[in-house]
Amino acid sequence: MANRIVPSWRGLALAVWLLLGVAARADPFRVEDVPVDASAEDAVVARDLAIAQGQRDGLVTLLRRLSTATALPSVANVDLDRVVVSHEIAEEQVGPTRYVGRINVTYDREEVERLLRDAGLPYVILPPGPILVVPALRSAGGYDLWSDANPWRAAWLTEPPAGELLEIGVPLGDIADLTAFGADDLAVGNAEALQQLARRYGAVAAYVAVATLDGDPRSAEGRVRLTVLAPDLRRPLAEETVLAADRPAVSLAAERAAAVIEADWKRENTVRADQVSALRVEVPLVDLAGWVQIRGRLEAVPWIRRLRIDELGRRRAALTIEHIGDFARLERALAEVGLGLSQENGAWRLRPAGGPVTVEEPYAPSL
Repeated sequence: MANRIVPSWRGLALAVWLLLGVAARADPFRVEDVPVDASAEDAVVARDLAIAQGQRDGLVTLLRRLSTATALPSVANVDLDRVVVSHEIAEEQVGPTRYVGRINVTYDREEVERLLRDAGLPYVILPPGPILVVPALRSAGGYDLWSDANPWRAAWLTEPPAGELLEIGVPLGDIADLTAFGADDLAVGNAEALQQLARRYGAVAAYVAVATLDGDPRSAEGRVRLTVLAPDLRRPLAEETVLAADRPAVSLAAERAAAVIEADWKRENTVRADQVSALRVEVPLVDLAGWVQIRGRLEAVPWIRRLRIDELGRRRAALTIEHIGDFARLERALAEVGLGLSQENGAWRLRPAGGPVTVEEPYAPSL
C-alpha cells in the first residue's frame, strides 16, 4: 500500500490503521502447504522430483484461485525457473529413496498473468489497495456501527479475517468515521457516505457486513444471521445463518463475510486477458512534477496493461493506454487513483479528477 502523508491527529490515526487495522493477507501469488511425494534411486533425486512436481501442483492451485475458467492451461512444460520466485520447506520426511513433505511456493505475478493471457483465459484484477468492511450490528433498536460494546465489531478488530486475494480493513471508529457514515446512512442506503468513508482510508471499495445475533455469539449455542451488502448498499451478496462450531459464531461469520466479499470482487473484476483495447488521450501539463505524478497514478492502475508515450512536451503529453476491460471499467479505475477523463473537441483528455467526466463510451478497437 502506498505511503500517505496526512495532517496531525488524522495522520496518526490512519497510520495506526495501516499498521493494525488491515487484516494480514497472504500474498495472493503464494501457495502454502502443497503436498509433495516422490520416489527415486536416492533421496536427493526424490527430493528434486517432489519439489518440482509440487511447484507445478501449486501453480494449478494459483491459476484456479485467479481465474474463473474451468479448463486451465497445462503446466507440464512451464519453465519453473521463470515462474517460481521462491519455495520453502514447511514439512519433510526423507527416506533412502523417497521424499515426502509440504512446501510453500511464491510465484512471479507477471509470469503467471502471462500464462493466463497466452491461454486467453479470464482472470481477476487485484485491487491496488485495501477493501474496507464496516461491521454493523442490527437489533430491534436499529444499527450499531461504532459502539465499543458491539461484539460483532470486536470480532473483526480482534481477529480480522485474512483473505486469499484482498486486503480487508476495518475502520478505526474515531469521530471522523462516526461523522462520515452512521447508522442513519446505512438505514437509508447512503452509498456516497460509505464511499467517502472508504476514501478516508485510501480503500478501493467499502462493504457492510450486517449481523443479527441470536443467543450469546461467543458460546457454542450462539448463531449469527449475516447479510453482506455491496458498496451500493442495495445489493445483498449473502443472507445466511452462521452457527457456532469450534469457534464463536461471530468469528466464523466474519470469515464467511470476507469470503463472500472476495467472491464478489472476483466476479465483478474478472476479464478476459486477451481482450485488450487502446485509448489515446492527451494530458495537459503544468510542469514536470505534474507529469511525474500523473504517470505514477496511471502505473498504479491494474487494468492498464501498457502505457505508451506518443508525444511529450512542456505543456502536453499524448499517450496511448492499452487496457483490459471496457471503457467504463477503465474510467472507474482512473477515478480511484484521482484521475478523470473528459472529451473535448473530439479528443479524450486526462486530468486530475475534479472536473466533469463524460460517461460516453468511445470506440476502442481490440489490438
